[in-house]
Parts: sequence; structure tokens; C-alpha cells
Amino acid sequence: KALKGVLHTLINEGKLTTIDVVVLTQRRAMKDALVGVSAAGVTLQTIENRTHGVAVETIHRYKGLESTAAVVILERLETERDRALAYIGLSRPRAQLVVVGPRAVGKVLGF
Repeated sequence: KALKGVLHTLINEGKLTTIDVVVLTQRRAMKDALVGVSAAGVTLQTIENRTHGVAVETIHRYKGLESTAAVVILERLETERDRALAYIGLSRPRAQLVVVGPRAVGKVLGF
């Protein structure tokens, strides 16, 4: 639900195109669950299969790439690996970053 609202704000109100936005997840299972989901009038698609939708990928696979805006879904920040992946994900956007996750993640990040 939060993801749909964020995408609506970025694309419909923020005047970004679908190519400008990427959704990044910590876990492959989450990415797989999001592929094909429709949100804010667009479909979430893998980078390889994206034709008109918003790209969804794992943080690990998106390492080294950038996007104008990134929605980073962080489920937890319990281990050093979790925190390292979060750092990578949080450094992917060039202009706009949105973090989605439980309150515990926000506390660790200082939000």
C-alpha cells in the first residue's frame, strides 16, 4: 500500500517518467512478489523485461547503476550484510530517495 502511494506521488505528482524510477528490494523473494504488480497506473517489471513500467530489482543486482529516483524497500537492518545492502540501495538515486519499511528500520536509519 505504501509503495503504491509513493509511486503515485513520484510519477503522477512529481512529474517523473517510469524510466526515471526504480524500486529496489533487499531480497529476491520480495522482488519476485512485486513483478507484475500494478501501482499508480504502471506495472512493476524487471529491468530485462521493462517496456513501459517501473523497474523493480534487488539492491545487489542494481549495484553500480543509478536512477533519478529510487524507492528502496528495507525489510530489516539486523546484520552487517543488511546494512551494507541498505547503503548500496540508498546511494542509487541521483535526485530523489524514498525508503519504505517498518519503523525499526527507520529508527536504525535515524528517521
